[in-house]
Amino acid sequence: MRLSEFVMDSLARTGGQIRESTREQYSSAMKDVIGVIGDKDLQRVSIQDGERYRQVCLDRGNRPSTVVKKLKEIKCIFETAVRRSQLDKNPLAHIKMPKYSTSEIHVFSEAECNRVARAAQDLVCQRKDEEVVRWDLLVLVGLCTGMRRGELLNCTWSDIDLAARTLTVSPK
Repeated sequence: MRLSEFVMDSLARTGGQIRESTREQYSSAMKDVIGVIGDKDLQRVSIQDGERYRQVCLDRGNRPSTVVKKLKEIKCIFETAVRRSQLDKNPLAHIKMPKYSTSEIHVFSEAECNRVARAAQDLVCQRKDEEVVRWDLLVLVGLCTGMRRGELLNCTWSDIDLAARTLTVSPK
């Protein structure tokens, strides 16, 4: 089975067990790998292919932390293939991850928060005749709670308790 067929088969078997965003990330990561190592037979993927992919990503200017994320996604896909008896062993099980240091967290100043909120509000006002995502509200909730983008976009009305003034962050 070629890698492109494997990706489609794997995602079809997984079905709705993973979020759509995760599905898109896995698909994108595997397309990227195929672009580097070719659409080869699944059984012929080797650690050398993973090392070449890692180096190409770094040479493209991807940050080491981004390369680690991509490699982890690909390793996860291959691990699923092992569990499904499509592979005897994960070819990337022992690949070395690029080293990186975590950068300092930047805390927005009040002026920066105001500029971001104003820009989001202006965007919504410019598109008042269209049906538009209320980015201004999402930005304000994000600034007030520290929620991440995915957490904000996964919120539903059932997560909000207006009486208790609480917002529940839950995986979707």
